[in-house]
Amino acid sequence: MKIITPIKSALLSAALALTTSFSATAANTYTILDANELAFPSGYDIKEITFTLNADFSLTAEIFPTGIPGDTDGDGDPNASSSTIPDEPGVGSLEYLEIDMECGATDQGTGTCVPNVVFIYTNNTLTVAPTDSQITGLDQYVTFDVLLDRYVLTITDLMAFKTALGVSTTSVNFGAFSFIASFADGQPDDLVPDNAVCEFVTLDPPLVTQCGLTLEKVANVSTVGPIDAMISDQIGEHNDSDSGDDKDGSGDSDDSDVDPASLTCGCKGKVTDLELMYTGAGTVNVDVNRVGPFASDLFDGTVQNGVPFTVSGIDFGPKGFKGTLGVAISLSVDGGEPVELHTSCSEPIGPGKVVGDFVVLSGNSRKLTQPLCPMDPTACPVNQQVTYTYTVINSGTDVTGLVVTDDKMVDPVGGPVDLLANSSASFTADACLFETTTNIANASGLLADGQTCSSNTATVTVEMLQPPEPDPCMGSVDSDSDSGYDGNANGDSDDSDADSGDLDCDGDSDTMPPTPIIYEGCGPSFWKKNSNIGAWTAYSPGDRFDSIFGVDAAGNKSLKRTLKSKGKKSQGLGRHATAAMLNAANPDVNYMYTTGEVISIVVDAYATGDYDTAKNILKEQNKKGCPINN
Repeated sequence: MKIITPIKSALLSAALALTTSFSATAANTYTILDANELAFPSGYDIKEITFTLNADFSLTAEIFPTGIPGDTDGDGDPNASSSTIPDEPGVGSLEYLEIDMECGATDQGTGTCVPNVVFIYTNNTLTVAPTDSQITGLDQYVTFDVLLDRYVLTITDLMAFKTALGVSTTSVNFGAFSFIASFADGQPDDLVPDNAVCEFVTLDPPLVTQCGLTLEKVANVSTVGPIDAMISDQIGEHNDSDSGDDKDGSGDSDDSDVDPASLTCGCKGKVTDLELMYTGAGTVNVDVNRVGPFASDLFDGTVQNGVPFTVSGIDFGPKGFKGTLGVAISLSVDGGEPVELHTSCSEPIGPGKVVGDFVVLSGNSRKLTQPLCPMDPTACPVNQQVTYTYTVINSGTDVTGLVVTDDKMVDPVGGPVDLLANSSASFTADACLFETTTNIANASGLLADGQTCSSNTATVTVEMLQPPEPDPCMGSVDSDSDSGYDGNANGDSDDSDADSGDLDCDGDSDTMPPTPIIYEGCGPSFWKKNSNIGAWTAYSPGDRFDSIFGVDAAGNKSLKRTLKSKGKKSQGLGRHATAAMLNAANPDVNYMYTTGEVISIVVDAYATGDYDTAKNILKEQNKKGCPINN
């Protein structure tokens, strides 16, 4: 068969049916189906051409023949001739494929291509021929491959290729084309589309999403405090002022002169119980512990988001600790890093108090019958107010439903909003801090393909300043106003009766020389006698040593048996520790140490293994002389 030249092929018109064409689901592909395929299973006819514009602006034309590419005679081997039809290896010199392209065409629907570049593949060689003979260098952008089931023409950079052709690059579509295939198979040349109709093709690059969120977070201050006011009308442990009127009947007119009977709510003497709610996600295991002196387990169980649970104090420690949560509790979720909540009444606590993923719903304190006061966030002292600013910068593609979260805030601090590419959004949130606080924030939203896009985490720490050391002659430590009541028997009725000792701030004449303090103490031999059981005021002979002191002592003996134990160093400490606790708890014994101090000495001895030092300290005080009649 005579080879048809490219110019002649482009003008051929066969009496064939019209071509079927369609655009694929994605806007970056375009497929043409040739409806006039013959049954002869060879490579002479073309059944489909699919164009694809990729994200890197490379253009591929995949050309599917009815048989095997290059197999002209249909024997299944593109490299061997049959007895009737010659078939050179691949696309030999007696056959060719031609694509006429009007790159950059915009006149859709004319039906005629005026090509500005022609691609011819023959004798296994590709020729790229611009119609303008002055144009050169197009070959560097074009490749042609013969695969098992198709031919593939690739323009590696369509925008650069169009520029080299002198075609506008304001649009990425490649324009219009027509296709001719001629084979030495005795069959008519194949044209796609049929009737040499010029096909106009518009392609868009595929949607490529890119996550590019950056979160910046700042606080308007780097330090806050010190704490100088209480939220609501709660009584604090340290609100001392000498009113000269002992309203609460404590025997000391210098402590808080607020009459508890006049309160509707408050906190005094440490928190005894709290109703809490977990605000995090799902169902988790929560572990609550009393921290500080006399630490102990309070709660360990499963809690569910939004369902209240109660934490109650236990009878462990000296009198001021029994039945309370102590000075603070720690709460951890699924064994994670714990958060701490102060429960000593020295910092505001009540319904609405938030710490980590927990919020206080209600609670009570030891020295008041009234419940804890609800938190009033509008009453935050000025020097404890902090404003956080969150700025989200989107250097990627559009993001929808953007929200900003902060691990110390109950709700998202920003959003949901839509954030376009190359834009930013800012949000602010206010907080009232009562301790050094580190906040961790994150921003996230959805990309156009439905994928989640998250930012970096942004961390800010605000330090809590410590209050200055109080002037012993100023304010609540020593009001230096004469109440007429010498509550601590130091010879000065105008000090605070609690903190300033024998200091006379005003130099008035009612200050008397301090009377030396004479301490007393009864030894183990006194306390172990059955006849002296009546002098045991706060503890019983059957109370266990381990429970009272919070240590793991071998044998877990009762206090009575501990007084009689002999031998080991720890048993010697046990005898004098028990005697010391009974001395400290008895109001008729002016013992040097409080019960809490005795417990601390014992706990330290068990922690360090230095039993002798602790025993000798307590033994010395137990020999001061017993004021109780034997």
